[in-house]
Amino acid sequence: PVSKGYKKLPSPIQSGIGNFINNLKLPLVAFNQLLQGQGKNAVESTGRFFINSTIGIFGLVDVADNIGLEQKEEDFGQTLATLGVGDGFYIVLPLFGPSNIRVTSGMILTMMPDPVNAYANNQGEAWVVPFRTAANAVDQRSKIIDEVNALRDNSIDYYAAVRSSYYQNRKAAIMNTDDDA
Repeated sequence: PVSKGYKKLPSPIQSGIGNFINNLKLPLVAFNQLLQGQGKNAVESTGRFFINSTIGIFGLVDVADNIGLEQKEEDFGQTLATLGVGDGFYIVLPLFGPSNIRVTSGMILTMMPDPVNAYANNQGEAWVVPFRTAANAVDQRSKIIDEVNALRDNSIDYYAAVRSSYYQNRKAAIMNTDDDA
């Protein structure tokens, strides 16, 4: 329901919030790219972060995309996969949705070195961490809500369809075949 309400916000507000959230992730994206041996991508992600944090008004505007530095997603789940860690079993997490043990472990690993979380905790503002996590989940869910509803309406076995879709998307992310999406 929160994602449905979020989708009713004017498009520029949704874009600004999404851009800001994505910008905050870029230091860890670059770190994961380094861990995966993607030096060029790490340099581009670092450039995106600095350009969007300054010219893009703290990341509210995605200026870097306009100059050719496209957004690439990497997370600790993908890093663990490149290191040979298996999927583990499939689970569905409240608020986050489909996952597996490797990706869930990656999410936990993400929270520890995250500079934004560390800064907020250091400043006595620990409330920022769950708020930021929830805002990210709502933003991500709002971007796929139409596809999820179509899958629910058109699937004989919704659970199996979501699981299959999840694994296909994660495999593409690990293999870096989703960079155009």
